[in-house]
Amino acid sequence: MTVIRVAAVLFDLDGTLVDSTAVVERMWREWAAAYGVNAELLLGVSHGRPAIDTMRQFRPELPNLAELAEAHLRAEEEDTSPVPAIGLASW
Repeated sequence: MTVIRVAAVLFDLDGTLVDSTAVVERMWREWAAAYGVNAELLLGVSHGRPAIDTMRQFRPELPNLAELAEAHLRAEEEDTSPVPAIGLASW
């Protein structure tokens, strides 16, 4: 086992330690299918944005967008699909 001593670890929730891209894209594809949105167009602009901004861009007329965005984020966080660790060589 390799031991790495560090003074700190950066958590930015954008792939620093794990690559959650597959989970995020799957959740957006499900949302797009449920709300009649072109998934490829949505995925082209959704990365790195708050979910509510993406939802407003594609379906601004939906009621309770804040609640939908919160539920979307919760579903991403609760997804138990494996996500690969990003190796040190990637840094």
